[in-house]
Amino acid sequence: MGYRPVAVTDADGSVHLTDPHGSCSWLGDTTYGFGRACRSHDLGYDLLRYATEKGGELGPWARRAIDDRFAADLRARCAEVDGGAGCSALADVTTSAVAFNSWRQGYGTPRTEAVWPYLVSAALIVGAAAGPSIASRFRRRWSR
Repeated sequence: MGYRPVAVTDADGSVHLTDPHGSCSWLGDTTYGFGRACRSHDLGYDLLRYATEKGGELGPWARRAIDDRFAADLRARCAEVDGGAGCSALADVTTSAVAFNSWRQGYGTPRTEAVWPYLVSAALIVGAAAGPSIASRFRRRWSR
């Protein structure tokens, strides 16, 4: 995939392989230091892509295992930094977003996709939900 994984030793002495260029794509490293977990998750997804490129797609179990490891890494990080409810909530939201995306992609090989169709869809859904309420406010104001 164009890079060599880097071994990172955590405070508890455990060693994790990571993508040195990986990141927490939508939230950054966070004040809780989720970066190592995200870089390990990125490496896992790159391994899935590599296996597929070489003709040996691993199957849904592999993506589930990588996502499960990511969730465990985030929980462990929250415990390590004593991040409290804020850290746990962010870890849960992040884990849920990853799980949803993996489900949406059928637990297959991760694909890079444009974000804009999802943003437009979300804006349309919010507009459809909020539109009638906003329109009724304007109707009341104009009818006075």
